Amino acid sequence: MIRSLILCVVLVYFLRPAGLYGQHAPTHQIAAQVDNDRFNFAATDKYYSNGIILKWNRTIHINNFFLIGLVEKAILVSSLQHKIYTPSEIIFYDKQRHDRPYASTLTLSGGVRLFIPKNQFIQADITLGVSGPWAGGQNLQEWWHRQINVFKPRGWENQIVNSPVVNLHLQHARQWFETKIMNFISTSELNLGTLSANVKQEGLVRVGKFLPLNLSTFSGGDLENGPFAKKSEIYLFAGAAIEYVYYNGLIEGNWIGNESPHTRQAVPWVYHGKYGVQWSTWKVSAAISYHLLSREVRGGTDHQYVRLNLGFRF
Repeated sequence: MIRSLILCVVLVYFLRPAGLYGQHAPTHQIAAQVDNDRFNFAATDKYYSNGIILKWNRTIHINNFFLIGLVEKAILVSSLQHKIYTPSEIIFYDKQRHDRPYASTLTLSGGVRLFIPKNQFIQADITLGVSGPWAGGQNLQEWWHRQINVFKPRGWENQIVNSPVVNLHLQHARQWFETKIMNFISTSELNLGTLSANVKQEGLVRVGKFLPLNLSTFSGGDLENGPFAKKSEIYLFAGAAIEYVYYNGLIEGNWIGNESPHTRQAVPWVYHGKYGVQWSTWKVSAAISYHLLSREVRGGTDHQYVRLNLGFRF
């Protein structure tokens, strides 16, 4: 997956539009995100094993009379996502030895993020796609294991079956206080649809050189920043969250489609932790972060993975 990320970066650089490094404040962003538990030097794939997310964001202008003055900036957000989930033991064919089912998703999402006064934003987006064999998780993981000369994962024949994905995502984030070197941000999220139904509350601290939430790379607010466009950021961040899970179709089986051959019971309360470093200049941003989740499935264990982010603005 590291080679794939490097290839993506090279293509982005050489295929960038003319004027990518012009003097105007950027209004578009393309970015790549890779999540992988092997980056954590894990001995084997486990749970949320791999994610590849390609993002494209751009500013839009609000001409609605009722929103003028209430919305400081509006950004159209979109992404193409592919994710793979595996049990903790992928050497067994017997599904009874698997503490969660194999699953994968291939989705496309789109929505809008509105930055409003007092350093906060609200976002609404919808995700459409498929889960199951149609998503190609089995083929991708088996191909990758051949490239790195690792044994073939066993048990994919018991994966979550083909199902449509239609999910609504709502998010609100706010910066509550700030000093010269530190601030605190809270984020609330709701997911509702065929893939999952959950609510999540996070608190996060940033320490270092950063911009306010509505101008920062952290929130995707680093577009059309006017006099702040050339400001750089470099900071450490650490956060914790609690999530209530009403339904997880990648563990319990999607409720649209045939019954999956292997399902498990999801844990209703999941705890999240993360820390990392973010760096951003006028045109380029990069981040690396470590993520920890408590057990998501009954009989399972906690999980860790590493996230890499790279973005270009023009």
